[in-house]
Amino acid sequence: MNPEVCLRHASNKSKSTCNREQHNDEVDVDDESVESDVEVKTSVPGADKDTSEVLGLLTKASEASDAFSDDPELKTQIGNTITYFTRKHVAKV
Repeated sequence: MNPEVCLRHASNKSKSTCNREQHNDEVDVDDESVESDVEVKTSVPGADKDTSEVLGLLTKASEASDAFSDDPELKTQIGNTITYFTRKHVAKV
């Protein structure tokens, strides 16, 4: 196997290489998926339908993130995304 930068070392600033065979970590992946339908009623004055939908879904995701109380960073990251999206696509300054 040719040494290459692996995901484990991708953020390493020295760009060191490794042989992936070094990483014997096995990860079980649940490959079953569940489909869900999320309905969100939202309206943003002056915004088009797509923008309103995205902002509504992000808001819904923020509310749903409360269920993951062991991961407070999740709500923070969704909030950051809402802020970015609002500044980039909603606010007309």
